[in-house]
Amino acid sequence: MRHDIRLHGFGFRLEPLNSTHIEPLWRLLDEQMWAGMVTEFPVDAAALSAQLLAAVDTPGVMVFAAVEERSGMVVGCTRYYDHVPAQRRLEIGTTFYSREWWGSHLNPACKWLLFDYAFAKLDIYRVALRCDVRNTRSAAAIERLGATPEGILRGHRIDPHGEISDTAYFSVLQPEWPEVRGRLLKRLDLATIPDIAD
Repeated sequence: MRHDIRLHGFGFRLEPLNSTHIEPLWRLLDEQMWAGMVTEFPVDAAALSAQLLAAVDTPGVMVFAAVEERSGMVVGCTRYYDHVPAQRRLEIGTTFYSREWWGSHLNPACKWLLFDYAFAKLDIYRVALRCDVRNTRSAAAIERLGATPEGILRGHRIDPHGEISDTAYFSVLQPEWPEVRGRLLKRLDLATIPDIAD
């Protein structure tokens, strides 16, 4: 679904994904980084473009490119999806970042921006995140954000190689956001709240 949401803070901005982001995203990808996604690793930039631009046109999906503000470098991609306004819920995921930013403040910064916009501007009650149970690195990162583990959906997904796997679910509810928000701000070591939306 095409959108015009632009979020910024903590040295990054999230902007609507478009065709100019594809080549930089392709250059930062590798197969191990793609592990846990439900789609095949794209064989080239054209295949990545087809996947991402199809998502841009999918109802209930809002795709963002993550850009480091100082350099203007595209450093990753993330999205809102399964957005059901009538039920006040959405998910955040299909996220990947340049390896050089792994373990940095990039992921908590982008998640802070996405959570805050979802709760404050979209009036979302439940933000969910999920990952393949075998992706322990992602599960640990989600828990460090302050999301509550909800359990495992057995046989929930089929990976690109045809193997059936389980999905771990996590969530943050609107009443929990102030506490989670504060902990994330402390983690980001910032005393002020950024202006998040243009």
